[in-house]
Amino acid sequence: MARTENEQFAKRVVHYCLNQADRQKSLTVQHFQQEGIARSTIYTILQRFEATKSLAYKKIPGKPATQATPKVLNAISKMFEKNPSLSVRAAARRLNIAKSTLSDIKIKKLGIKARVKQKAPKYIKQQKERAKTACRKIYKSGLRKILVLDDETYVPIDPADIPKREFFHCSDPSKVSYDDKVKQRAKFAKKYLVWLAISENGQISDPFITDQNITSQVYLTECIKRRLIPFIQGIGKNDVLFWPDLATVHYGKIVTSFLNTENISFVHKNENAPNVPQARGIERFWALCKEEYSKRKTPPKNLNGFKSLQNNCAKSGREVRKSCYGQCMEETSRNRLP
Repeated sequence: MARTENEQFAKRVVHYCLNQADRQKSLTVQHFQQEGIARSTIYTILQRFEATKSLAYKKIPGKPATQATPKVLNAISKMFEKNPSLSVRAAARRLNIAKSTLSDIKIKKLGIKARVKQKAPKYIKQQKERAKTACRKIYKSGLRKILVLDDETYVPIDPADIPKREFFHCSDPSKVSYDDKVKQRAKFAKKYLVWLAISENGQISDPFITDQNITSQVYLTECIKRRLIPFIQGIGKNDVLFWPDLATVHYGKIVTSFLNTENISFVHKNENAPNVPQARGIERFWALCKEEYSKRKTPPKNLNGFKSLQNNCAKSGREVRKSCYGQCMEETSRNRLP
């Protein structure tokens, strides 16, 4: 128990002994043992009262608090309760106390810890309403079908150019070389474009990798005809719902006409959900692939070497990524979509 709780309990014990138990220690002990209090604790309280004739506890030794007063503690607590995003520096400036002092009070006295905010899409205009309605339709349309998503991403050729947090460890920074203290990055790093399709069951199509921009014709020839159609046929054409993102090349006339000719069920542009990376598991898959690729120390020598590495990274990412359809269902059921 806390100190204040101990003091209140001691008063209860003594009051019961003097007024209700007729100063009989045994009756007092029996009464408070029913509350789960140890026998030795009750006898200690009674013996201390007999010796001192007082219930007052000794004052806590040391200098009294000048900064962490109850008034300041209450002000800090209310400040972060009203605005959880307030920085420690700004809060310290408002209360006119040191930043380090407020940080100690916040953590040690109040148990308030800083936590990292999760990234979420920022919706503009009518995107929020459109996304929620479209995701519901996609979810219902895919209940009896296998969801297949496709997407493309840019991957830096040099693994060191992939954004990530890096640290260096030392006891004396002055003894660490400059190269170990900094992360060097090229201003305009060369990148490859990687496209692939992924199903809710973990199946992954052959990737298309190029160092050129992708057009509707390239997308149709290299991605749809050569890779997506064989991939869907392997699953079962009538059992698939194809969900492309809203990139312009994905909805070119030659692309949509070909999909209709092949009787491929796909999400039409006016029914697609804008800006919902949290519902598209392929976004998480890309992150895992890039994380795996960033572990390399040297870049590949050419495009063929990069393709080989990306195939290996895709296999590693497949083992730990979430099901695309399962993630969409989870987000929708928890109302985490916009």
